[in-house]
Amino acid sequence: MDDKFSITMHALERLEERLIPMIRGPHKKFLTDSNNIEKSIYSLLNVNRESLTLVEDKAPERGGSFYDMKFRSYDGVIPLRGVICDNVLVTIWPLGGWRKVTSQS
Repeated sequence: MDDKFSITMHALERLEERLIPMIRGPHKKFLTDSNNIEKSIYSLLNVNRESLTLVEDKAPERGGSFYDMKFRSYDGVIPLRGVICDNVLVTIWPLGGWRKVTSQS
């Protein structure tokens, strides 16, 4: 995974439809701007790649691979699953609701 990922319009629309309602606080307002949500998911895919986990026991019918990832919002995280094919995020959906992140000392 050395190349940069790109994002389809379909994936961005699914994010707006499925993820924005789960976001809390000022981050929700920030992400209602489509440019900001695109920058956020681009960063998740290309800057914070360590959060991408290949789902090895499943394969999409139309090709590509399933990846799990974690979308961070302030003190919480929303687990996501996306389909990546030829370094393109094709679609994405939440795997559950927002979860508070607690620091472990």
